[in-house]
Amino acid sequence: MSLSFARELRADHGGAVVTVSSIASMGWRFRTDVLKELVAIADRAKAREWIEAHPEQLGDGYCLAKECVVVYTVERSVELAGRGIRINCTSPGDTETGMSDAFVAHFGEEAWASLPRPLGRMAKPEEQAAVLLFLNSSAASYIAGANLVVDGAATPAMGVVV
Repeated sequence: MSLSFARELRADHGGAVVTVSSIASMGWRFRTDVLKELVAIADRAKAREWIEAHPEQLGDGYCLAKECVVVYTVERSVELAGRGIRINCTSPGDTETGMSDAFVAHFGEEAWASLPRPLGRMAKPEEQAAVLLFLNSSAASYIAGANLVVDGAATPAMGVVV
């Protein structure tokens, strides 16, 4: 969808697009080639065929999808920058939304409680929204092709370098 939207932006005025991934995407750097192959497939049926042919890459599906969002964003950034359009990505950590309930239901209370929260709490939706507003503002006019992790230091607490 962001590429369709980006086509509508005029190069003489520039523009900004922000995609939203998740800290569940943090493994993307370790399998960039595989993810690039998948995000390059524009046809839905062919993408389904790819997934069926690579079941070992699917995992729980959520991580794969979020990794693809990051790789898609990074891959499109150079092309769009040439047209005056910046595209960036955010990777939020746990945030007080209905998604929290779905996570607990899927993975269990113990897994949810075990997530590190160095700031002592989850993010509020308005804190995540502020990052989106910033990346789409002129204050971020030289930021392009970035994946901004917004997780209150949860990934470093898990030993992940971002």
